[in-house]
Amino acid sequence: MKNRTDLSLFVLGLAALALMVATCKGDTGPTGPMGTAGAAGSTGPTGPNGSTGSTGSTGSTGPTGPTGPTGPTGPTGPAGPGRPTFWAGVTVAGALYKSAGGTITAAHPATGTYDLTFPTGTNIQFGCSSHAEPTAGSEFTTTQAGPRFGAPGNLLRVIITNNAGTAVDQEFEVVVIC
Repeated sequence: MKNRTDLSLFVLGLAALALMVATCKGDTGPTGPMGTAGAAGSTGPTGPNGSTGSTGSTGSTGPTGPTGPTGPTGPTGPAGPGRPTFWAGVTVAGALYKSAGGTITAAHPATGTYDLTFPTGTNIQFGCSSHAEPTAGSEFTTTQAGPRFGAPGNLLRVIITNNAGTAVDQEFEVVVIC
């Protein structure tokens, strides 16, 4: 091969020969046995996220949680209604010389015994406290609610005795708080 043209012709002939060999193949033979598996390749990149699925059904209610901390103290409420309070001063003869809290009447049925009647609806026996005190001397006083001796619930009996236990007439003051 002496010049370039000869080389070109040679290459062209070689290509034609390869083409003829490629197109003149015989029938394919049977498949041979499977070879051993090769090593695993590296993981490829993550693909895009799929679309969001539909919402599932609501689960059952869980157990009750622990009690939370106590909240702050609220504001103080308005004052409630006052308790009825009665006060009276009674003379030796059984007449009132002063009183407060409502209409009070007094009677002197026996020596050392004075009955005071308070406004209707006052129940001296239940929910009230009473105290009578002589204004002078060292006499003792006892108070009894009316129902204890058959009188109405709004009557208070004051009994005054001396140191010997004898009933005596004496000026006194009494307070009843219901």
